[in-house]
Amino acid sequence: MVDGTSENSRGLEAEGARGRPRRGAWRRWLGEGVVQDPRSVRAWEHTLAGRWLPGVHLVMGAACCVAVSFPISVLEFAIAITAVATVVRIAGTWRLVVAALAHPIVICTLLWGLWLVAGVAWSADPRAGWSDAGRMRLALVLVALWPLAHRRGVLIAAYLCGFAVGHVMQLVQVFGGRTFLEGLISTTMSPDRISGWWGPVSGGSMLCVPLGMHIWAAVHGRGRWRAVAITGVAVTFAAILATGTRGAWVSAAVLLVIGGVCACRRGRRRVLVIGAGALAAALAVAWLVFGDVLASRVRDARNELAAAQAGEVETNIGARLVMWETAIAAFRAHPIKGVGTGGYAAWGREELARTSPELDPRLVMDHAHGMYVHTAATGGVVGLVILGSLLFVVAWWGGRDDPAAGERLQASGYSSSIRLGLVGLLIAAMFETVTVGMRVGVHLWMMAALAPVWGGAIVRARDARPRG
Repeated sequence: MVDGTSENSRGLEAEGARGRPRRGAWRRWLGEGVVQDPRSVRAWEHTLAGRWLPGVHLVMGAACCVAVSFPISVLEFAIAITAVATVVRIAGTWRLVVAALAHPIVICTLLWGLWLVAGVAWSADPRAGWSDAGRMRLALVLVALWPLAHRRGVLIAAYLCGFAVGHVMQLVQVFGGRTFLEGLISTTMSPDRISGWWGPVSGGSMLCVPLGMHIWAAVHGRGRWRAVAITGVAVTFAAILATGTRGAWVSAAVLLVIGGVCACRRGRRRVLVIGAGALAAALAVAWLVFGDVLASRVRDARNELAAAQAGEVETNIGARLVMWETAIAAFRAHPIKGVGTGGYAAWGREELARTSPELDPRLVMDHAHGMYVHTAATGGVVGLVILGSLLFVVAWWGGRDDPAAGERLQASGYSSSIRLGLVGLLIAAMFETVTVGMRVGVHLWMMAALAPVWGGAIVRARDARPRG
């Protein structure tokens, strides 16, 4: 009996020893090996010791985080000028740039960009392909913000403040400022959608990011930060309703269910009750202020669903179904490499004219109005694998604790909120092609830039610095 027990114990220990290296290898593949590498620690020692305008760079980085929720021309300029600041500080940041090249987030980003460029070669519309591939310039936000990862609290606060400015613009529209906003963004606004200076669809989709972050912080935050987060949930929920974007409504509902489950599992029943009350109040205010918008959008959805069931496609939902079916057909015809970057519309219109001549080919728009079907159509299995790998790595890092975070950031719950923000964006991506639209797509790269990737290396670098 003793020998058998000892033998079993040794077997379990051996199995555990075999399992730990496997888990360790998995974590190294996800980037922990890069972060723990002494070269990364030395890179952060070098970056933290840099005297080349670190304060100016931080101010520019915070401004960039605010600006990504501004009109597109502003966000592009902000990202570019902040990335230039990293280059200007190259004497203090070059080691970090070199270390970052080995991180899986950067590797997957580069692979995704290369695949988009390669896809232009077999695209039915190379001009559109170059336009789509050119949107990878938004990934420069990694270059702009990663050297400031030791100040993530400032960057996350600035990022959420950018959405708050957008909410103010929604209020401006509510109280008669539509003409002012149209002059500001040089476009005609929908009279029955309250989206401020965002487009209704893109605005609703991108707001799923702060909603997810606020929900996470409401469940995991402490003290007054919990109240701040619950307020953020209520305000963002009302803002999403105001846009009238039904896909964003679905995403918001799923996020709220996830938040409720997390609250129950952590025993935060008080948070659940207070949060439910805040949401009920937000819904009541929304109904009083723009209930006609909500009722109109619900009524339109019912009518469009009935029309789609009757075979009519000259509606938003009907056209979306046609585009999804066309994207699936493109994937089936070219499963490995897809129809090429930017080739969806040209291939889809030709295919629709061939298979359904009674339908207007213009039902197929520039993108498939869904990130997953669009990626399958244009990038095939290869594109899906690369993009899926990128999203998985960002999600894994986005929910981790940041050992370099200060006490305030840890108490707020926002330090590890990036994962649920990304989940909100990915749910909305069922109805919005995040990888093509710049207004929404920039927030995918912001999730990568704000994830607590470098915390371990920063802590070791701080410990290695001389005291006094």
